[in-house]
Amino acid sequence: MVDGRVVDFQASGTVLGLQVSSRGYVSHVTSRVRRAKSALFTLYRFRDLDARLKLHLVKALVLPVLTYPPIPLHALSRTAISKLQRVQNAALRFVVNHRWDDFVTMESLHESVDLPAINVRLHHMASQVWLRMQEKDWEQFLVLQELSDAAPDRSHGWFPRSLKALRDDPDPAPRYS
Repeated sequence: MVDGRVVDFQASGTVLGLQVSSRGYVSHVTSRVRRAKSALFTLYRFRDLDARLKLHLVKALVLPVLTYPPIPLHALSRTAISKLQRVQNAALRFVVNHRWDDFVTMESLHESVDLPAINVRLHHMASQVWLRMQEKDWEQFLVLQELSDAAPDRSHGWFPRSLKALRDDPDPAPRYS
């Protein structure tokens, strides 16, 4: 019931841009990958630009699509994160003009443009959001913290808990594939 009206059950929906279904965030990751690939494809007309400008375009038009919203995304499975990482890898190959069959490691590409792996980027963004909520004494943060403390090891595979993921892995190793 919302504002006195009965709301029918729906198998899926969107909340602040996050697509949620009874199976978790799989549809969200799929749609974000599709949108980021589309944004990257539109940038290919600028392939002759300087690498710094292309990196700026990728950071402005592709990465925000992949990383929104960071709180639920950073706690996703390795498989879901790797789908996002593949798009970021393609974007970096575009930036430095490397073809897929050039034998360059993704780690060296990330280091050459000073961009972290997507799992590290999402982890950092999520921890910053939680830290800001804590510093501002946001009432909802306190409620979520109490819920997390009440059942510290309880989690669901389709809906992973962000605070638990931050606590379990405070400094994640970068995954470039």
